[in-house]
Amino acid sequence: MMKLAAASITVLVASMALFDLSIVRWVMIVPFVVNIYLMLRVFRLWKHAGYGDIYRSEQYKAAFIHLILWVLLSAAYFIFVA
Repeated sequence: MMKLAAASITVLVASMALFDLSIVRWVMIVPFVVNIYLMLRVFRLWKHAGYGDIYRSEQYKAAFIHLILWVLLSAAYFIFVA
């Protein structure tokens, strides 16, 4: 699970670097999709690990906030820069 969390953070940092470098704009979609996939994998692992009700756990809340912030950041980029 820690590897998936580290991979998610790596994808976030790499995509932020792409934002700053203004590389081809459609490339932004790939890290966004990968990040959502990784978050869903983390949710699935938590659910199967038997940690109880995932929707009430602090890990779920933190991951959900991370995902919402990512969506807002991507939307802001596409609205104001693209």
